[in-house]
Amino acid sequence: MALKKVKNILLSDKILAHYDPTLPIVLSVDSSACGVGAVLAHRYPDGSERLICCASRTLNAAEKSYSQLDKEALAIFFGVTKNHQYLYGRSFVIRTDHKPLSYIFGEKLGIPQTAASRLQRYAARLAAYDYTVEWVNSAQNGPADCLSRLPLPQNGNDNSVDAYSYLCFLESAFPVNHKDIAEAVKIDPVLRNVYKYIIFGRPSNTDVVQEKPYFNRKDNLYVDSGCIMYNYRIVIPPKFRQYILNELHEGHLGVVKMKNTARSYVYWPGLDGDVEQICKSCAACQQQRDAPPHAPLTPWEFPARPWQRLHADFGEYNGKHYLIIVDAYSKWIEVFQLNSTAAKFVISKFREIFARFGLPLQVVTDGGPPFGSHEIKEYFNRNGIIHNITSPYRPKGNGAAENAVKTVKRCIKKACFEGVEIDAAINKMLFNYRNCEQATTGVAPAVALIGRRLRGRLDILRPDVASRVRSKQLVQIERAGGTQREVQRGDNVFIRNYGRDKTKWVEGQVSDQVGPSSFEVNVPHGTVRRHIDQIIKPARASKRYSLTCTSKDTNGDMTSDFDILPEQPVTAQNSEIISGPERKDHSSDVQSVVKDQVEDDKYELASTSPVPVTVERKCHGLRPLRHRLN
Repeated sequence: MALKKVKNILLSDKILAHYDPTLPIVLSVDSSACGVGAVLAHRYPDGSERLICCASRTLNAAEKSYSQLDKEALAIFFGVTKNHQYLYGRSFVIRTDHKPLSYIFGEKLGIPQTAASRLQRYAARLAAYDYTVEWVNSAQNGPADCLSRLPLPQNGNDNSVDAYSYLCFLESAFPVNHKDIAEAVKIDPVLRNVYKYIIFGRPSNTDVVQEKPYFNRKDNLYVDSGCIMYNYRIVIPPKFRQYILNELHEGHLGVVKMKNTARSYVYWPGLDGDVEQICKSCAACQQQRDAPPHAPLTPWEFPARPWQRLHADFGEYNGKHYLIIVDAYSKWIEVFQLNSTAAKFVISKFREIFARFGLPLQVVTDGGPPFGSHEIKEYFNRNGIIHNITSPYRPKGNGAAENAVKTVKRCIKKACFEGVEIDAAINKMLFNYRNCEQATTGVAPAVALIGRRLRGRLDILRPDVASRVRSKQLVQIERAGGTQREVQRGDNVFIRNYGRDKTKWVEGQVSDQVGPSSFEVNVPHGTVRRHIDQIIKPARASKRYSLTCTSKDTNGDMTSDFDILPEQPVTAQNSEIISGPERKDHSSDVQSVVKDQVEDDKYELASTSPVPVTVERKCHGLRPLRHRLN
């Protein structure tokens, strides 16, 4: 009676409900060691649930070997496909008590690429449905758990083909048969226990160290044809591991490719380490392995002053050799064409450039000939130069010289393309390069080495201060006028006296010229400096005192020029007396005789009047008596 009463309650409208497309649907699923169960229910606004239908079935022999993860996934797949007519085309919630599936089939992460092919097939089939996965603990999943533990006798033998398809594929790819692996699993103490844990259930933890890697992956382990599978990879017993490693090492593909291949087929704890070890123990792989990762860059120390460290190297183009030298401080480049790279020719070029800029402290080259020769070594030692040789076949060690070689060779190639003379092209390139601001130092090489820019044709465009000043000076000279006079060393002259005595002119002798118009003159009281305007030359009796002089007639008109001779009688205007005692004679003309020339246009006269007097007269105040008109 009680059993019938319970059946009637389960069949009543208190438990069951008709399908309503407007209400949310919840699909609860669960699996056990013997079957799977699924419960489809409506969720009402008050939170209560009423069943729509229930389903269960018994697992077949192959499905009982599945891992717990695959069994729980099978329960989801069974529940969805069983209720396809209710779920297809609408959203619903899948409720499971297996938490990993909430991530694998969840909407955020998606199915992992490393998931087993069975899970991938389930995910592909379920992709046609709109669902979300909800995890609950086992106590809240009672109806589905009950159905999975008391399943109907119906089983899923129709799915047995899929259970063997993947393993059969692997069997054709492996050098050993899966039956051999299954036999080895039975005799290996560790894998035998793992096999039992998968089939009959596992403890919560283990103290065996060898079993811990398998416990960490317990949700992804299952049994297939007597072999332990980890996702889609076969767990290899220790007996066949070396055989598998040798098979993976065929072709010497290297560590990375061996690991990729192994991760597609096999698994055992420490697989990656074993792959690395077999590659390290292979003589062929070690001989042909790649270079190690490059070390961090160590730049050369920047020199403290110019021409302290030089970098040198050879450049070759069309059979011609060029010695290229660059200063590490200023980046100044020198290029020399060589007929031969013998040591004596290289030393000759080094001697030439050292004569121009001095000896450096250090020279950096590679070890190729002739830099590694005894002659080069002796030459540098004699001159106190440190010779650093970089590592062979490593251009980065002498990067400054390599960059300079690249720059010069690019210039040569452009010159050949344009049909320009190579030497002229190199010199033009060097001229412009030395004047151009360097990218690393921010200073032009010419400025860094010699302290100035090289003057070029573009400098003509700039205003020249010196030329402008010179033009202004020429204008000043032209406006100032003046008479050009010359004084030679040893000449007897009269110089202007600025002493306390009242003598205006003092006799002296020119000792030296100390400027364009300045002279040192020896006088009785020492040596003084005078400008040419402060110096006059005394007249000589044998010569005329002046070249020309202009006279006036009785009417005041200018007459022709005449020469004034010593002891020549002349008439002088009385009003132009410059020195001598004051006279009371105010006549306009005074008869005099020329005694000496004191300046270019002044003469010393001796009066012939009753009271003799010595006077100075200017040229235009004199008239020769023979030219006097009566």
